[in-house]
Amino acid sequence: MLVGTTKGSFILRSSAQRGRWEVGGPYFHGHNVYAMAYDGRAKQHRIWASTQNYWGTLLRFSDDFGKSWTNPQQAPIRFPSDTGVSLKNIWQIALGRPEEPNVLFCGVEPAALFETRDSGETWSLVRGLFDHPHRPRWMPGNGGLALHTIVLDPANNRRMYVAI
Repeated sequence: MLVGTTKGSFILRSSAQRGRWEVGGPYFHGHNVYAMAYDGRAKQHRIWASTQNYWGTLLRFSDDFGKSWTNPQQAPIRFPSDTGVSLKNIWQIALGRPEEPNVLFCGVEPAALFETRDSGETWSLVRGLFDHPHRPRWMPGNGGLALHTIVLDPANNRRMYVAI
């Protein structure tokens, strides 16, 4: 089980009987961790985590169950300069379909969707949603104007649902 908190993250492990739990962490001590995801596609064991502190928001990963984490020098997810906005937070990390092991999506604040097709090396803003004509009428909730949920349609691989 992956647990993100306002003071770091934890990885909890147990046998199938759930008799006892082993707790790893805290990872990213003192950082806000809003989203985590486990990616076991293509025989990998990658854990993704969005971390936030006063230096900004970063997307990091571990391929060894938290023993080591990437530490990017700059945020891999950034809004293009023509948008006039900057990343405040990553609210969700969603895996692509099993047949697309290099695809991931991130829902962010301000409300937008980013995708990668190369396992997180490069990220692109999904312009169809960001440039939608209704965007100026989107209203923030208690957590801000964020894209917080991503659900891939199991019946149609060209459709997904998002919640803002």
